[in-house]
Amino acid sequence: MRGYDAVIRLSELGQKAVEPSTSVTHEPGKDGPEPRVTTSGTHAPGVDSGIVPARSLTLGGVSMFWLVLLITTMLSGQEQHRSMNERGAMVMGFDQDKTVHHFYLYNDGGAIDIAVKDATDVTNRAAIRAHLPHIATMFGSGNFDAPMLVHDSKSVPGTAALKAHKGALSYTYVETPGGGRVDIVTGDPGALTALHEFLRYQIAEHQTKDAITVSRR
Repeated sequence: MRGYDAVIRLSELGQKAVEPSTSVTHEPGKDGPEPRVTTSGTHAPGVDSGIVPARSLTLGGVSMFWLVLLITTMLSGQEQHRSMNERGAMVMGFDQDKTVHHFYLYNDGGAIDIAVKDATDVTNRAAIRAHLPHIATMFGSGNFDAPMLVHDSKSVPGTAALKAHKGALSYTYVETPGGGRVDIVTGDPGALTALHEFLRYQIAEHQTKDAITVSRR
């Protein structure tokens, strides 16, 4: 079921769950039978059951407004991640769904590791090994255009300070069985803080679930 259809279906279910029923009865009165309107359904505490309340859509006790908002947010997040992967494939030259990124924070710097998910995937592994040496060279010169293109942002966290401290950082490419890794080392406190900010952003954006705490290399 598509996201839009799911929202519509949930809305319909919410309406059915709270649709009040109305009946008319007659009670003896001074001037004859007096009609009285009675409604059945869910009413808020303290509300006269003889008064039809304004309809509030609920499903299982959850407001339909918040449910629809949650679904919309989830669909939006999925779309943003898909768009990022498409841009990543163009910038990096390999399939983002067939490869895995990892970002590590160390007390003397950090590391960027990319590998194929399938050990027999020689095409994407070769593309990783072609991309990462280029990244090491670009970052070393203070050029962070690649991550800005991937994340569709001109203000990727940490990059301005990394550019300013480029002389205090070293970027070294290392080939790995599944692809490659860029080891980043610095002894400058300002550069280290900026690097960790940059790597934490990458962890969040790529949804890698890597630790955001600093460890020893």
